[in-house]
Amino acid sequence: MRLMVGSIVRSVVCGALCLGPVTGFAQVWEKWVGPGMIYRMEYDSSIPRVIHAIRYTPGSPFVKPMAELAELKVYSEGDTKGREALSALVQRSGAIGGVNADFFPFTGDPLGAMVRAGELISPPYPNRAVFGWGPAVSAVGRLRWKATLYPDGGEKLEIDSMNEEWGQDGLVLNTEVAGYSIAKEPNVHVVVKLDETRIGPSGKITAVVERTELDKEQVVVEQGKAVLLARGPKAERILQLQPGQKVTFDVATLGFDWAKVDQVVGGGPFLVVNNKPYIDWKQAGFKENFAEKRHPRTAVGKTASGDVWFVIVDGRQDMSDGATLAELADVMVGLGCTDAINLDGGGSSTMNLFGMTLNRPSDGKERPISNAVLFAGAIPTIETEPMAIKGPARIGPGARATYEVIGPDGRPVPQSSVIWSASGGAWVDQGGMLRAIGNSTGAATLQAWARGQLLTIPITIAPAAGN
Repeated sequence: MRLMVGSIVRSVVCGALCLGPVTGFAQVWEKWVGPGMIYRMEYDSSIPRVIHAIRYTPGSPFVKPMAELAELKVYSEGDTKGREALSALVQRSGAIGGVNADFFPFTGDPLGAMVRAGELISPPYPNRAVFGWGPAVSAVGRLRWKATLYPDGGEKLEIDSMNEEWGQDGLVLNTEVAGYSIAKEPNVHVVVKLDETRIGPSGKITAVVERTELDKEQVVVEQGKAVLLARGPKAERILQLQPGQKVTFDVATLGFDWAKVDQVVGGGPFLVVNNKPYIDWKQAGFKENFAEKRHPRTAVGKTASGDVWFVIVDGRQDMSDGATLAELADVMVGLGCTDAINLDGGGSSTMNLFGMTLNRPSDGKERPISNAVLFAGAIPTIETEPMAIKGPARIGPGARATYEVIGPDGRPVPQSSVIWSASGGAWVDQGGMLRAIGNSTGAATLQAWARGQLLTIPITIAPAAGN
């Protein structure tokens, strides 16, 4: 298998994908990553705006998108609140790359719906859009969720949430993937042993009560078990459960065909519905500043042919101003999306491929996130002999320089077979042109992925000697 055997590299006058005044040119690069996977970069200097996008074709033998939790659990040991940088999650999972997914509160759990390989991780956030997919299909919509506890010989009890740190009255079901059952005191934790190892989006599962824990800030959810957590009036109800008593969980998540969809991530609001921009930010509970100001953005959408686009718009930086939700919707329509939703953005917006952070997170470094869409697959090695990046090790403030990868035979590797990334005081386009940001001095790091090798060199940004 050969990576990136060709690309489309072109400069076009601003059009549907180049929003804002028509005062400059937009450059577009598309690079073949593997069967069913294309990487695309756009740069419009008139806004300015930089867009990174990955197109995935369902059924690709090369890669498979998977919903995944940071640190592989909702909550983990330490002070991370179950969050980690996307690059660390990609490395931990052995994936080719990924993009950030859902919003998250201060508690660190995904705010909205999440289904991972057919396992329900998090219920939907009311009135917010979700994106789901399976081996052959993808879907955009809203989900409705209801879960009920049926104790043998007792009255049913509605479950208020799932795998979530809890600080109010109510009943929460925490499964093994949560890691911990966490709540403010006073509270009641009831540990049950499940007859099945995982709970799907819809269905019934039985369990047997093992023990009760009173007024603990957190309880470990052990393998093959779940923990019912309650505060307020429902705490009195689950205190009546006795060791050895059988209970049944009836879970219903409506909105998708679960025979076809086994992965879901939440977000919101909608961006595109039925080929047209449709942005329901008010109904989804977002604020005007979030919707109508330019920010870094992450989005996902589906095309009429079934392809899926994962998109990052850089923002809050000199080289990229970001996008409003309306502008982001236009970007998705321009990519051919018939339906699309917004995901978590701002400092969370991150795209990783082959160990490189392709975009420039607005915080100046990666922000730890709660979950992501990972591109699972094997990274092939095409060239085993050493290669090198060729170009100046020093550029002046505000200057630019072009770089190339030199193969073992001493010849340049075609730019169509190289994916570039830069961090620090400079950014790079997919033609290999590195641009120092502003007029400040400092350092940058330039990376290139070519023929299965990740290459890295430091760049110094400073005036020429003697100036």
